[in-house]
Amino acid sequence: MAGIEDDRTWDPLHIQNEQDRYCVCGGPWDSENFMAHCSVCKDWFHEACMEALPTKLLPGLVNYSYVCKACSGGTEQFARKDGGFKCALLTTLGALTARHTGTTPPVFSVKKDIMRFIDEYWEVLSGTGKQKPKQWTTVGTTLMQDSTLFVTAPDTQRSTTGAYGLSNTNPRWLSPNVHGALLVDVAPPSTKRKADEPAAGRRRERRVEGELPVQAQAAYPFNKDGYRYVLAEKVPGGHADEFRYACNPGPVSLSQQDRAPQLRLSEDRLTVTGEKGYCSVLASTGVNHGRWYYEATVLPGERLVDRPEPHVRIGWSLNISNLQGPCGFERSSYAWRDTDGSKFHQAKGAPYAAGFAAGDVLGLGIELPHPPSGLLPRRTEKETLIVYKQMVFYESKDAADKNALKPLKGARITAFKNGVPQGVMFEDIVEGTYYPAVALYMGAQVQFNFGPDFACPPPPGYRPMCDALHTQNAGFVLADIIDKIEAKTAKK
Repeated sequence: MAGIEDDRTWDPLHIQNEQDRYCVCGGPWDSENFMAHCSVCKDWFHEACMEALPTKLLPGLVNYSYVCKACSGGTEQFARKDGGFKCALLTTLGALTARHTGTTPPVFSVKKDIMRFIDEYWEVLSGTGKQKPKQWTTVGTTLMQDSTLFVTAPDTQRSTTGAYGLSNTNPRWLSPNVHGALLVDVAPPSTKRKADEPAAGRRRERRVEGELPVQAQAAYPFNKDGYRYVLAEKVPGGHADEFRYACNPGPVSLSQQDRAPQLRLSEDRLTVTGEKGYCSVLASTGVNHGRWYYEATVLPGERLVDRPEPHVRIGWSLNISNLQGPCGFERSSYAWRDTDGSKFHQAKGAPYAAGFAAGDVLGLGIELPHPPSGLLPRRTEKETLIVYKQMVFYESKDAADKNALKPLKGARITAFKNGVPQGVMFEDIVEGTYYPAVALYMGAQVQFNFGPDFACPPPPGYRPMCDALHTQNAGFVLADIIDKIEAKTAKK
């Protein structure tokens, strides 16, 4: 630990310790002044103990990056980031909550409280010279649409003119290490790429030199427009420009990359909330042989004003499916629909089982015989190393022909509802690596459980998806070894 000797007991997010000791000084948490959260060692540092601050900052600020002296090699590194309105609202509500003297979690009026604070402190809240929102409706809409971060009073309908508070009132939760995704996902999805984004015809140099920053907190590029990205890591003991597929440190969760950008993930990436039309997200880990199982609980969806009811389609999918649409829409995905319990594949529905609703626990199992094409992931000559947001990825153009997918004899998908088997959903599904998948309509919300502890355990023989992480990482390592052997053999 870079701050003080680390005999402290930290929570899972590494934002709070039981001893209430932080910084190089070992002092307690300071709720009245700004504290910086180091992105490397995850210790907090008092404003008074820092040297890199350009000016006095607000407590609860989120849109910055900071690396302490010890982690950066002697010189503090502090920079403001553009986090959009959400980061400003997190800080605003954090400051208003700190001033609140009541005992119940507070909510604040958009017009009277939140906009007034933004008007007074916008220059510090923004930090990048971004234009202040001129209309309170802009702020109200942002608050209304994100129930993961912002909550209303009990039994109160969400609206642009309502009152809102933080879903987590712990001031240590206001950290760029917790809300790092907001610092890059500011603009709405667009077909036009930014200058620093990977794109067709604009490949970076393959050779990557020098030390790379810690990768865990940076944002990943979305797999979209036919391009796919796999995180790369330096080969231990290899040359400076020698990379391989990076092993996933886990745990298994919903993917940052294989999701429609408009879907919202919780901090632990196990809960997903929908937005408007059907769009999908996959899990971070896939399987291509064996019997596997995951569980998902349907949560009460968000009912937005003048919007249709939320809906869910859940199942399994290859990672070549179009995520801007429902699961079961293509040849590469299979789904179970909530309303009538029908099953979907290639956009065709058929009777299957009973429907499901909020409160139901769904179990999805898959059985995959040994595929003829082999088990290991293999890199291709078309992959190129690129740098994105200070991270290194393999970039490839997805040339998969979905019409050429071949059925795998004996491969099948089964489902369970609250522990009750619903029977075989699909048989002889196409060969490939399958990922847990869900498509959400409007404000639908689903919470995933990849094991090992399930509310409704599957029949004997199924393995929890959490175990697939080790299989995937072992495949990456073995594939890298085989690639090296084949490369040396080819030179001879």
